[in-house]
Amino acid sequence: MTDKTNPLDESHFQQIEQGLASASRALAQVELAKRAGIDTGDSESRAREAQAKLLRIKQVYFPGR
Repeated sequence: MTDKTNPLDESHFQQIEQGLASASRALAQVELAKRAGIDTGDSESRAREAQAKLLRIKQVYFPGR
């Protein structure tokens, strides 16, 4: 069933899922770099911000998925 009020479709959902996976991988790499004593700058905050935005979009446009 297609929801005519939702401007996003299944391809957008897949892009959101890919973005969330990328953000999770980035956060894992930041954590490893921090353990190794490498300055990660603002990489962690940018990855968390991207993750939070994608989660909000997913919750609004694809509730329950």
